Amino acid sequence: MNKSSKNIYLFELDSVRNSSAKEIILAHEKMYEEIVNKGHCIVLSLNQLTDSQSFLSLLHDEASYKHVFQLFQLGVLKVANYNYSSPSEYIQEVVNRNIEHLEKGDQCSIFPFIFSGIPVSPNDINELRKIKKALTYNSFEELEDELKRERTSRGNPKIKTPRERKLEYIINYLKMIISISLNLNTYVPNSNKLTTFSELLFYVEHLVLSNQIKTNYPEEVSDAIVLLKKARSKIPQNHINNRSSWISLLNTDQTGTSKIMAKSIIDMVYNYTVQENIGNLLKPYQSIKDITFINDFSNKLDDYYNNHVELGDKFNCNEIDWHYLNYSIPATTKRLFKKNKPNINTIHWDTAYRIRKNVNKIYDWENPISKLISNFSWLLQVLIQFIFFILLSILTFILVVEFEIIADELANSFQFLGNLILTESAFWSSFFTILISAFFLWIIQSFTKIPDVIESIRNIVEIVVDFVRFHIRKINIRFKQDQTKNNKSLFRSNDYSKSKEWMEYEVLVAQNPELFKNIGIFNIERDYKKIVTFETENNLKIGVIYHSPFHTLVVDMVYDENGRPFAYERMLSLSNPGSVAIVEFENRLIILKQFRHSIRDYQYAFVRGFNESGLSNIDNLTKEVYEELGICITQESILNLGLIYPDTGVTNNAANVFYCKTNTFPKKLEKHEGIIDFEILSISEFEKLIHSDVLVDGFTLAAYAKLKALKNNK
Repeated sequence: MNKSSKNIYLFELDSVRNSSAKEIILAHEKMYEEIVNKGHCIVLSLNQLTDSQSFLSLLHDEASYKHVFQLFQLGVLKVANYNYSSPSEYIQEVVNRNIEHLEKGDQCSIFPFIFSGIPVSPNDINELRKIKKALTYNSFEELEDELKRERTSRGNPKIKTPRERKLEYIINYLKMIISISLNLNTYVPNSNKLTTFSELLFYVEHLVLSNQIKTNYPEEVSDAIVLLKKARSKIPQNHINNRSSWISLLNTDQTGTSKIMAKSIIDMVYNYTVQENIGNLLKPYQSIKDITFINDFSNKLDDYYNNHVELGDKFNCNEIDWHYLNYSIPATTKRLFKKNKPNINTIHWDTAYRIRKNVNKIYDWENPISKLISNFSWLLQVLIQFIFFILLSILTFILVVEFEIIADELANSFQFLGNLILTESAFWSSFFTILISAFFLWIIQSFTKIPDVIESIRNIVEIVVDFVRFHIRKINIRFKQDQTKNNKSLFRSNDYSKSKEWMEYEVLVAQNPELFKNIGIFNIERDYKKIVTFETENNLKIGVIYHSPFHTLVVDMVYDENGRPFAYERMLSLSNPGSVAIVEFENRLIILKQFRHSIRDYQYAFVRGFNESGLSNIDNLTKEVYEELGICITQESILNLGLIYPDTGVTNNAANVFYCKTNTFPKKLEKHEGIIDFEILSISEFEKLIHSDVLVDGFTLAAYAKLKALKNNK
């Protein structure tokens, strides 16, 4: 098995994104691209395995079913079982529950099928019992007997009935489920830390309210968050992590574009939750807490919204339209392709299987050559296997021909025996010679494991066909030399050649171009090739080194006055400026004594804090003053003194300075954010603390300078 293959999860296979032929075709294209073009393994959730028409449609064609089955056996297609021991157990749980309800006389579901993958009514107890027997005992006698009866009863022997096609599909599907369940190579473990749907949805709501999600539909997104907050209050706690419950509530209570956007967000959060809970996945972001996740979510959101609008806001929950069972699948597939994408090439799953199988063969040999090849990019590995196996097949063909010549010569040496036994009859003598030749050839091939001539020719043809198909799809093969310091790998895949720090940096530049503009001094380098060279030579990283909701540590590559490059660090605050409150009580100033982690000591300072998302500057100020002094101040008493940047050498942290008067004596509150006391000082006492180096906080000193300038200029 190719250990360098990465596991990925595809949003395109979501069970609700199946309402059009266009979606299904695009999902197939994405699967093929990841498997063949990038060498990845696709992990399906249990929901996708049982309810995604994009996936299930592959199982209706006998040829594609066979190769999908083989891709599971290779471990190229995998399953995330989540809390179940196997896919079979997952299906059996629902089947058994429905049988129990039906035996009690209850109806089980309003949906037409138990799963989209099993087109059987949840209220058909006889069919459910047959499925239970097949999954529990790997016994298909009852289903196969029913299929035989259907075949014998049909009027036209050349045309299959819908019932016959349906039974064939169910039998094949259940056999695949059992095979997957028994093959440990197809399982992917859970992630170490599980994320719930409601937790992630709440986090996304926070990102939207703090204006971190960039979209072409900001009004719809804001309205959608309002709808989701209302829905949260109505959904029972035991259904809070159930996507269907959210969608059903939105369908019942809401209409319009805001509802469509809310459902788009629900679908996306559901898929991100599934993706987060699957272990060992390659994701387009490092963590849901960093800027790469925000960018990925923003990019997908518009696509999901437009998709819902285009499809008329359908929610496909087990509502698979099985009318196409009345047609032959290949013909239907051709019509879908012609209708939606006239120039698209048919997806060849046999080629996908053979390419992955042959690459895996090279790795299974575990020799120095396979270890060397593992350092190459995937596309180069594919080219190498084409070259290797075509040469091997040609060599095999030559050896087979030579062995046949040797076998013929050995047979000729025994010809006299045939002449003697068969009285020199020309026919029987020739027959005996051919028989002896075939016997010797069989012995040679048994020991050497070399295929016969026909199989050798077929292998050569298949490799040539696969090579042509691979290039017809216009794969862009570009190899980049890995410029890391150890230089172990000769080539890297184009999609993942950039470092995590640099990818986050590019997103940051795109979202905040004003922080990266060049004005003729200390110009910032943006050419990634030069960045990599600089990183390698100096053994350091350029880009976003750390990111939190409050700060982002960035290391830029800049040039000094003499054109020499160097690394320049800065701590960026990407939220709105914070607030500093100069609170005056009876002509005296109130300061806090508060512990500061950065200096690991107590410090005197004015009330100040970060600006929380969703609050105006004034609202944020009044909140901070109340939390830290227990004083309620009115907006009429507040005067804005302007903006300050206390330390532009390292950070862009800014704060709005506000001056306000109060007649309320502050309260000594319980410890809050390291605050242990407060002082009420006259101006002279305040300045004495400055002079004696007791009051050294930069925000406080800058704010006091603003206040003094105001009073001196009155």
